[in-house]
Amino acid sequence: MNISFIITFYNNKNILHTCLNALSETLRYTQVQTEVVIVNDNPHLDLSSTINVYKSILDLKLVSMNKNSGYSAACNEGVKVAKYDFILLMDCDIIPHGHWLDAMIRTLHDIGDNGCVSATIVDMLTNKTYGYGFGIYGVDTIHFFQNREISFCPNEDMDFPILSSGCMIMPKKLYFDIGGQDSIYLNAFNDFDFTYSCFKRNHPNRMSRNAIVFHRGCVAGNVRTNFYADSKAYFFRKFGSELDAITKETLLKIYKKYNGLNNSTIIAVNFSNSLYRNIYVDMFTDIHKLEILQNYDLKNIGMNKIIINDYLTLDVCRLDIPILYFVDEYAFLEDNYFWFSNRKNKKDFIIDRHANILQVNTNWNWQ
Repeated sequence: MNISFIITFYNNKNILHTCLNALSETLRYTQVQTEVVIVNDNPHLDLSSTINVYKSILDLKLVSMNKNSGYSAACNEGVKVAKYDFILLMDCDIIPHGHWLDAMIRTLHDIGDNGCVSATIVDMLTNKTYGYGFGIYGVDTIHFFQNREISFCPNEDMDFPILSSGCMIMPKKLYFDIGGQDSIYLNAFNDFDFTYSCFKRNHPNRMSRNAIVFHRGCVAGNVRTNFYADSKAYFFRKFGSELDAITKETLLKIYKKYNGLNNSTIIAVNFSNSLYRNIYVDMFTDIHKLEILQNYDLKNIGMNKIIINDYLTLDVCRLDIPILYFVDEYAFLEDNYFWFSNRKNKKDFIIDRHANILQVNTNWNWQ
């Protein structure tokens, strides 16, 4: 196999240096023939000094854009000059790790070399995932297994309707068959559009569980958030509600695998602000045939840390029935030692909007 890496750049030459350094180190573990195409999308920054450091180590090619045209256009220009049959899109703030590339190639072979494969992208500051794949339900963007440590993510490759292009490999022919990335997206939702277009044409989108790379994030500055709302609106207008059923199917598959339930009756406490908060709970309770004896709908109480004792009485805390807590992000409930210490052995569990399911054990560790 031969691979052309397409690395787009806008800002922070130091993080690009880190990316290239880590890439050159990890490529020692593989026999794959490679080239690296760097697309400079910032005409005000000169990358020649950075290129000179690595041109004797890597087969490097530099493409310079005449103006800041955005991530999609930069990727498209890079792929045009790629000389190999497979391309690997990589953000300049990705830091490869270990045998990540061999793992991605194995996953690509598993889908017949005819789809998109994403690495498992981990936040370099928190050691938690950015998302194990993505879905859209209504107006909610779901980052499956977001903010989980790798050891708590599924120990298998998984298919999703949408992937991140932060570190993603595919055949170059597929990229051109889809028409490249829609350049109307400046810096967001371009990968959602592209990978979902692949999915619609029956090309798998698969997460490679053992291809672990680290991600710095937020290096582009405000240019990353400019036009974000417009890009999101454009994506939703193109694909509308057709993703609802697909995302629901993925959610149900994940919910069905949860085996920590011993009771048929529960209490539901819903802290989510999502318009579809009750639908998510109904999906889970229906698939496990659970009866909700009491439902506490506590929306609009904040978007950060939630202190459960501020909203539920100790009479509820003393009940022997398991409690299902639904929240937008499970971390909002982490700092509730007093409440959960009085709920030991009750088999309480937390579900968040990103399909994380956690049971609190008697030692106060998240399972």
